[in-house]
Amino acid sequence: MNILFLSLLDFNTFDERNIYSDLLREFIKNGHNVYCISPVERSSHKETEMLRFGDSCILKIRIGNTQKVKFFEKGISTLLIEPLFIRGIKKYFSNVKFDLVLYATPPVTFADVISFVKKRDGAKSYLMLKDIFPQNSVDLGLLSKKGLKGFVYRYFRSKEKKLYYVSDRIGCMSKVNVEYVLKHNPEIAVDKVEVCPNCIDVQEVCLNEQERQEVRKKYNIPQHKKAFVYGGNLGKPQDVRFLINCIKASEFLSSAYFVIVGSGTDRHFLEKYINESKPANVSLIDQLKHDEYDRRNIPACSLMII
Repeated sequence: MNILFLSLLDFNTFDERNIYSDLLREFIKNGHNVYCISPVERSSHKETEMLRFGDSCILKIRIGNTQKVKFFEKGISTLLIEPLFIRGIKKYFSNVKFDLVLYATPPVTFADVISFVKKRDGAKSYLMLKDIFPQNSVDLGLLSKKGLKGFVYRYFRSKEKKLYYVSDRIGCMSKVNVEYVLKHNPEIAVDKVEVCPNCIDVQEVCLNEQERQEVRKKYNIPQHKKAFVYGGNLGKPQDVRFLINCIKASEFLSSAYFVIVGSGTDRHFLEKYINESKPANVSLIDQLKHDEYDRRNIPACSLMII
């Protein structure tokens, strides 16, 4: 099978450790050809390029800025992605007939790209529904259903419905997500929606006592405390203020220590709290390479105890 994967995740090799490259590697292992479109943002100062890996490849298309930027800049850049992706498919994959198109939310603005490939190649399409947008932005207070923000909400809601329409199958994170999608989109056939949770290539990595002590020493983690480690985004969906309240509420637990690894639009709240209050039960780390995560048996975007 020739599989086209559309993503806003910026990655340069199928060997990277994340839920999407792990999935794509499994397809490659089973003899399928994977053609991935992964963006490179304008802020990186890089141009569009093709990265080849045997019979599979990653097309890095230059787009506007969507990560760690203000909401409206992200929205405008997201709207401009579709024509850039279609142009890239026409230019670089004109001789490839795709059998399957895979994509995930966010964003909800891939419908025209998917329709183009389905019409051109007769491909099947599968949506991996990770975030239910724009409703999640309403829940976070970024959008509303009234006023100017209501206009933006209705626009993206129409995009969301169109994406559901062009998808042959919709895979949700949980049974509750399936029920939510069907309840709020009654036009969708029940047998079109199913549970499709995240999948990873599990790496078994164990630390001996000496390695464990070295890790804790390197990152100034107390040797004899239970360390709770979070790795991932620190934006509005993660509610950093709530995280800070949890850390404050746990100050009396002398055996608990928190290690926060990541970045995002709301990271500065955590930085301010640590700089001003100087809590003794938390450390903040910018980032760790995936191999360092593996050595600690801590997968990205997770909570682990070491």
